[in-house]
Amino acid sequence: QKLAASGEASPAVFRDIQGFAAKTNFSVRDVTKAYIQLQTSGIRPTEKMLMTFSDAASASLNPLEAFNSLVRITTRAVGGGLGLEELEQLVNAGIPVYTLLEEKIGKTRLQLSEMGQSAEGAKEIMAALNEGLEETFGGLTIKRMENLSTKISNMGDAFDALADNLFNEGGLGDVMKTLVDHITEALNGVVELRRA
Repeated sequence: QKLAASGEASPAVFRDIQGFAAKTNFSVRDVTKAYIQLQTSGIRPTEKMLMTFSDAASASLNPLEAFNSLVRITTRAVGGGLGLEELEQLVNAGIPVYTLLEEKIGKTRLQLSEMGQSAEGAKEIMAALNEGLEETFGGLTIKRMENLSTKISNMGDAFDALADNLFNEGGLGDVMKTLVDHITEALNGVVELRRA
């Protein structure tokens, strides 16, 4: 699914961005910033592209930094000038860029450096990298979010069990019932006094 271009319908774009952010651990602000960077570089961001970035970033120690690095590298590759420095950003984030690219296009680091200097070469590197990222990390964002949801659900169950324990076995329920009975009795007394 393509995210609409900002010139077409910005409320629709914002809804798409909000929907995407809700599926990931990135804020609406983070996704909006990425969207604008890609759009202004002449790249039409798609949900698939952003999800590939999110999936790969989910495997890193700092997901937001890795996500932003993927966006920067993609925008940099548009006009060529994609060098080892840019790819090293991803390596430092824990993404095995060189391994993926060697498997996909059979190029060494030095060859990638030379290849990335032309717009056509940079485009080929990015296409191979995105393909490798999708194959290696595809679906990782959803898995991580499901694990987080499960943990939050388990925490909620633990709080419910604690509340139940305090309320029923800890005597809090009896205290609350007595308190409610006294308040009800006092309110009824006020009503009787007003009637009198």
